[in-house]
Amino acid sequence: MHSAIEVQVTGRESVDGWSKYRLAVLAIYKRDAGVHVHRGEQSLWVSGKRTACKCPKIRVGKRYFILGRNDTNDISRPGIVLRTRTVVLEWNADDLEKIMRFSKKERKGQCPARRRF
Repeated sequence: MHSAIEVQVTGRESVDGWSKYRLAVLAIYKRDAGVHVHRGEQSLWVSGKRTACKCPKIRVGKRYFILGRNDTNDISRPGIVLRTRTVVLEWNADDLEKIMRFSKKERKGQCPARRRF
């Protein structure tokens, strides 16, 4: 299962070769069963290798949509640890409309992607 959250980046620091971002979790659209993501202050950890290639490029003060299997159970890095298949998109208001529309269709069993299978 994957999680989908809307966040605002409030700060950044380097810790042991990792970039640690301070996030304000603004909304949770989908939550992993075993992951304890909550609204409010949260940490996001990005490996030094991913930070060096600026993939993803994360800036303080910007809002993002994070979609993926996020791990919050790493004792040495409490919070969300970005994995290779995690998607980070810069937030825009039009995205919220699309997400809500697809979410509503999914709940009603009308998701277009399901019809293909």
